[in-house]
Amino acid sequence: GRRALPVRAALTFTRPAEAARLLADPDTAPTALSDGTPRRPVFALPGQGSQHPRAAAGLAAELPDFDTRVRECLGMFSDALGTGLITMWQEETDPAAVARTVHAQPLLFSVEFALARSLGVLGVEPAALVGHSVGEVVAATLAGVLPLADAVRFVARRAELMQGMPPGRMLAVAAGEDVVRELLVPGVAVSAVNGPGQVVVGGPAESVAAFREILAGRGVQGRLLSTSHAFHTPMMAPAVAELTDLLAGCALRAPEIPVLSAATGRPLTDAQATSPRFWAEQLVEPVLFGHALDTLAGEEPARILEVGPGQALSSLIRRHPGLRDAGHRAVGCLPRPADAADGDRTAFLTALAHAWCDGADVEWEALPRPKDAHRVVLPGYPYRRREFWLPYAAGGRPAAAPSAAGDARDVVPEQAPREAVPEEPAREAPAPGRPVLALPGWRPDRH
Repeated sequence: GRRALPVRAALTFTRPAEAARLLADPDTAPTALSDGTPRRPVFALPGQGSQHPRAAAGLAAELPDFDTRVRECLGMFSDALGTGLITMWQEETDPAAVARTVHAQPLLFSVEFALARSLGVLGVEPAALVGHSVGEVVAATLAGVLPLADAVRFVARRAELMQGMPPGRMLAVAAGEDVVRELLVPGVAVSAVNGPGQVVVGGPAESVAAFREILAGRGVQGRLLSTSHAFHTPMMAPAVAELTDLLAGCALRAPEIPVLSAATGRPLTDAQATSPRFWAEQLVEPVLFGHALDTLAGEEPARILEVGPGQALSSLIRRHPGLRDAGHRAVGCLPRPADAADGDRTAFLTALAHAWCDGADVEWEALPRPKDAHRVVLPGYPYRRREFWLPYAAGGRPAAAPSAAGDARDVVPEQAPREAVPEEPAREAPAPGRPVLALPGWRPDRH
């Protein structure tokens, strides 16, 4: 096909009849449209809470390499945990079963890792990575910090240990981080800062309930989350030592792709990446995803692709004023759970469309397609060639001075106003006299 130019538009559809209808309608808005701002791809990897039954299963038939990689990862997790995770991914319909930490984290890791690799096959490689909780482990694996086998062992044991910790509660608070920290009661800790006015706290159930009453007295809204444990709080402390020892036997390396760490809100350093304790202690430290977004807002504009189930991170990113004002844009690669039944393919293609319109060199030919499908090149700008002869009287004298409307043009766009170029019924030889070469702007009285 023709070389892709900077100004681009893309339209997604589910069947040929829909494509014909959309293309024929002059009021159809494209799925994605370039706005003159090139954006580098940045992958955002979600954490626990984004999982749902059969997440991304609809892409298995669409992207064979995705299906292969998910099965590879889940097979490794199944060996480590003694659980049939491949069957669970394909067939489980109970959200409660999928939400168990020992299942949710391996499922999320597998889907996100495979989805990121599939994007790479299609030409969309991340310029940077940012992850939320276990999503940061996926980011580290994609960046080459952890080999896949070591990452699977770490996430499997991490999930087992977190599942085995004492139960707790988590509360989403619609207030600033400083306000929340000032009001904290013993036993309750900040577990996540997701953005301006979006803080999550956690701790023992009775302590969280007491803190919620304090918030209500100040007119601050607090919403209990559907979690079994208080993740990223000191309640996870008993797991840190074992995970540190486990990672000490892994081949940790400096990142090959920049990673914005949600543990610090800053770029991941080589020293942090290669420190077993840095990764283990994330269980007891808050996820500073909002701080990481603050850092990202100061960098060149990005098309942030949420590479995982749901669109929770995309929503956070769209609401972040610094990112929005700096020209960053977000799109989810997978649909929200309510739309997942038949929306996996549409959401994935929509993300590709946005990445392409922002400048990514998407390898469309790498997308699987039906045997009878053909990629066609649409015609370019329609030009119509015409020839015009200037009228001359006998003896070579001008019959009359041509008007501006009669200026000679040897190539005329199809869209030119008809009255601007006189239509000759047929090509005729010039009247007797000297031959004249018709040139744009030529006048018979100018030599």
